[in-house]
Amino acid sequence: MADSQFQSEPVNILLVDDEYDVRFVLKSFLKQKGDFEFFEAINGVAAQDIIKREKIDLVITDLVMPRMGGLKLMEWAKGSYPSITWIILSGRGSFDNALKAVELGAFNFITKPVSLEALWTTVRNALTQRNLKTERERLLREIEQKNLRLEQQLKKLHEKNIA
Repeated sequence: MADSQFQSEPVNILLVDDEYDVRFVLKSFLKQKGDFEFFEAINGVAAQDIIKREKIDLVITDLVMPRMGGLKLMEWAKGSYPSITWIILSGRGSFDNALKAVELGAFNFITKPVSLEALWTTVRNALTQRNLKTERERLLREIEQKNLRLEQQLKKLHEKNIA
């Protein structure tokens, strides 16, 4: 995201929808908003191939598509690709589907037709949360390393006092 304080590389977004027009509109709109690289898939099976080959940061997926829908794609990716952020965009929104998507870790569930500005707000918030999580993990690793060095120094001081 261009205005993020943590993002140093373009964000890789995978658009998964069996409707070309939906992918085209989303891609055209989001291109204007930030430093994004786009990948497109017509269903979950095609998306799996892309996820296996590319580092995907954010997936915006439809629920109902031929061969494999969005929820099955999320279930497949959950264990092996936990760092992906998910936004569900569907014209067939139901409470059960929304609940299942959230249980699988979706950032948000948006029903079609969607306001592009509302979508942008969701994308921006999802990426901000993702970046904050990444920064938190980096800081925790840094603290662990500093604590380890302090423990080693304390051990050396303790050994000198005993000797």
